[in-house]
Amino acid sequence: FPQLVSRLGEWAGAASSLGAAKNPVGLSRQQLEIYEKIPVAGTLIVETLLGQTDLPPQELLSLLTELELKGLVCQVPGQGYARLS
Repeated sequence: FPQLVSRLGEWAGAASSLGAAKNPVGLSRQQLEIYEKIPVAGTLIVETLLGQTDLPPQELLSLLTELELKGLVCQVPGQGYARLS
């Protein structure tokens, strides 16, 4: 039984890493675009994101909030965002 549990964990990890590399939790095109701009290690401030996209501030903040609710990013002091996964 312990071997089976271990194998299931390996398979689940392999399957999730394949899907997560392309599009974590079924993000929309715009959500994925914003998510990919936030570095894996470090933070990115909203003003920088605004300069990297053609989105109006309200729409960008809405997308960031959606990513936050999905548990993929978090807001950090100084109007920045960091990836959680």
